[in-house]
Amino acid sequence: MKIVEQKISMLVTKETRIVAKTSYMKKNVQSVPLKTDNNLLRYTTLVGIATILFVAPFFRGLFFPSEQRYALLGVTILFALAYIHSQFKKDTRFFGHPLDYFIFALPLAYLISTFSAVNTQLAVDALLKNIMYALFYWTVASTIANGKDIKTLINTIYISAILVALAGVMTATGFINIKDGFLPGDGGTIASTLQYKNALASLLASALIVGLYLLISNEDNKNAQRLKYFYGVGNPLIATVFFCTNSNGGYLNLAVFILIYLLFIPPNKKITALYFTGISLLGGLLTARVMLKEIAEKNYTAAWLVLLICMLASLLLSYLYNNLANRQFLAEKLHNKKTNRIALLVSYLTLVLGAIGFITLHPSLMAGFISKLHMHGALERITMYQDAWRMFMERPILGWGGGGWQEAYQAYQSYYYVSRQTHSYYLQVLIETGLVGLLLLVGTWLLLIKITYRLYLSKQTSENTRFLTITSLVVAAALGAHALIDFDLSLASLSLQLYTWIAFLRWLWTREMERAQIKKVEKTNLMRIKTVIIAAVCLALLYCSLSLISSEKYLNRAIAAVNQKDGRQALTFTDQAIGADPLNADFYIIKGQLLLAAGKREDAVAAMEKATRLARYNAEYQAILANFYNQANLPDKAIAAADKIVKLSPLNLQAYESKARIYIQTAMAELHKGDKTKAEQYLNTVLAIPQQMQEKLAAVPEEKKKLWNNTPLVPSNKIKLNIAQASYFLGRWNDANRYLNEVSGDQSLQPEATLWQAVLADKQGDKEHAKQLLSKFEKQNPNQIKEFSFITSLPVLGE
Repeated sequence: MKIVEQKISMLVTKETRIVAKTSYMKKNVQSVPLKTDNNLLRYTTLVGIATILFVAPFFRGLFFPSEQRYALLGVTILFALAYIHSQFKKDTRFFGHPLDYFIFALPLAYLISTFSAVNTQLAVDALLKNIMYALFYWTVASTIANGKDIKTLINTIYISAILVALAGVMTATGFINIKDGFLPGDGGTIASTLQYKNALASLLASALIVGLYLLISNEDNKNAQRLKYFYGVGNPLIATVFFCTNSNGGYLNLAVFILIYLLFIPPNKKITALYFTGISLLGGLLTARVMLKEIAEKNYTAAWLVLLICMLASLLLSYLYNNLANRQFLAEKLHNKKTNRIALLVSYLTLVLGAIGFITLHPSLMAGFISKLHMHGALERITMYQDAWRMFMERPILGWGGGGWQEAYQAYQSYYYVSRQTHSYYLQVLIETGLVGLLLLVGTWLLLIKITYRLYLSKQTSENTRFLTITSLVVAAALGAHALIDFDLSLASLSLQLYTWIAFLRWLWTREMERAQIKKVEKTNLMRIKTVIIAAVCLALLYCSLSLISSEKYLNRAIAAVNQKDGRQALTFTDQAIGADPLNADFYIIKGQLLLAAGKREDAVAAMEKATRLARYNAEYQAILANFYNQANLPDKAIAAADKIVKLSPLNLQAYESKARIYIQTAMAELHKGDKTKAEQYLNTVLAIPQQMQEKLAAVPEEKKKLWNNTPLVPSNKIKLNIAQASYFLGRWNDANRYLNEVSGDQSLQPEATLWQAVLADKQGDKEHAKQLLSKFEKQNPNQIKEFSFITSLPVLGE
């Protein structure tokens, strides 16, 4: 009986321990770090992330909305997969760090600014693009399970950069054709698949830092010997193409961040870093100069031979270093922390003293460098920044909406230039979303610095994690800093890379600093509501992406129908395009033109008015609308639209050309109706246009006039022809004859000028000369007799 009681007691005790252990596990299960969840869903998402990062630079850097919409489609699907995976992991938190709130708040700022945007389509495109960035950031941060995943994505970014660099060399040497991939001027400039040299320089500068990180982090890995040689050859190749971009801002940006990065290289790896940085940059610089010279002389084989020699020399130097580094008597010295620090200090001192000595011996080079700071491009950019600030001050809180600068900058420019980008990502965000958006960007960068600082100094952080942390910040900062002076981040491929590095920092923080924290478990109802909201957002984004993609396909079909002279089918496809994308002003322009051709003037005018409401600062649309008003016999509206053209683009010569043409057309229509008072008013306005232009030009500071690229604001031959026409109707025939003689040498205007010379000759009684003039361009203008008869039937006010 005693034995039975003992056994029962033991069983009870064991059961009590099991219950207690179970209770303990339930309480503390959330504090256990998440194990790597190697399931198919996560791997599929990771492959998708890598694919987007890899291919994005090859689609014009995803600069244009047409490519961005496909990227948004892919990112939305990946985000949905990542969210489903997070639910399987019982990871219920969507926002786990203040950084998440800042990242997702920026699209919210764009959403709010959309309601007051000056171009609705551009605002929607900007909104969708920023939503894509936020979703991609969250997808990357939640999909990564370990350091291996990060290395996979980093290698993907690096290999993609190498192929972009090779594509640049291939287009420069004629192997492939990439539009604007190589510009032969100024000694040759490679822009590769990004089609913009400064964006390529930014991408390759970050890739050089990435390559150095991969090389250093694999130095002690005996299983990665071949990889070390790959990075040792890859970086000189990237550096060569980098120096072929001829991007002054890119050079400065790399110099700053490579020097900063070397300071934070692990203490025992600084000599290795200095060595490979030296051979990459020096080798790349020398190779680029020689290669561009051979390309300029069309010696493409020699250019490839020079590049091959550079790569083979880099491979040999890598091999020699690695073999020497493996010898015990050198290995101890090469990896000695004190020796490494001294080597870095000596290198920096040598660099500084060498620069000072070089400048002392070659002062003209320093003067040339200073002149570059004041060259046309730099001064033009400063002016753009000043104009951007003026726009911001007009709408300081919520901004102009996405695309605000592109839509409205000509109304605020200090002198006439064409630049649809502000050449500063931060100023662009400031214009588009106001102070709210800029503060969100500043907050994001401050949080990234804080995360890096905490991780770098934490005792829990390993050497490898510390190195990866500083690399992530430096690469992100290099991408972000260059965007201070250029529009690199308007290329979505670069922005996606930036958000990837931000996601790395976010994940490292979660792993290193929050692994022991107890996670809050959301209530089931809240989880369901959140899931429903996220599902609805994903479905909405998928619908938007597919709808916008289909709208472009409908438009292409409409254009094809126009080319086949099938107006009815073209109009049907245009209506389908509008149905898929009802906010695109371009579609209404095309619809209006098709309706006008079909004789439906009222419907055409309605379509055009819709276009100008969607794009309120577009001067070209106003010019088209004014023409439509004239054809629809709405002269007052035509004149109002003509005045608005100049108001929206006061320093644009074409705006005054449009105004003069529309005023003449309207005046002739009024003469035909018999309203001589209005006609005279409009004709005198045409004569006053040169004075109006002169007043606008006088308001431009002299230093800004020197920057004027295009034709100064003086009457063009088109305006002179309109002045001649106005002078004719006002009875100032000597002035009309003088202006017609001035423009008669312009081949593009000869048929019209000759027609008016014939009209003037006829009115002056020289019928024979008028007939001779009309016969000159009878074949080019079969309707000129009808036009001649109409013009001569109109009254001349000065008679």
